[in-house]
Amino acid sequence: MPQPVLYLDVDDVLCADYADRVWPGELTTVEFTQRFSGGFGMRRRVRFSPMLVEALGRLVESFDVELVWVTSWCEDLLVLSKLVPRFGGALTGGRVAQYPYGEDGENGVWKRDFILIDQDGDERPFVWLDDTEVLAHGDTVRRLTAPTTSLLLAPEENIGLTPTHVELVREFLSAVA
Repeated sequence: MPQPVLYLDVDDVLCADYADRVWPGELTTVEFTQRFSGGFGMRRRVRFSPMLVEALGRLVESFDVELVWVTSWCEDLLVLSKLVPRFGGALTGGRVAQYPYGEDGENGVWKRDFILIDQDGDERPFVWLDDTEVLAHGDTVRRLTAPTTSLLLAPEENIGLTPTHVELVREFLSAVA
């Protein structure tokens, strides 16, 4: 079986302010300052459900999925240096998509293009989880990666991935295994 790929966004997918409406338990809050060149800094604050992170992490491990972070958190490897260490050992590592500085970083075209380039000539099945860009660019990605088997899900903003989404990913991975 070819190793499946998971293209994963962070904001409103893993980290969502109201994830506790669908996942039991308290949310974990992460706060830090992101530093930019020129002395500029931006305060980041996100919340996530440890149960969601653990559930998705179990899928990645159980099905030997290649994890690829496709998020604005990729800038300066922020996802790996600041966020992933707070996940308690789940969803560790993974490749990081190169975040484009400038105009393309302002819209999701860079995510679509990254996935299309990454999948070019690669017949491995893949999952793309993104709250906005799957809606905007999912049809294009499906069409241009056909006949590769894929699952594209767009969680609701502020809620993020639900247990139903995680079950759909599990069923997809089971089917392609």
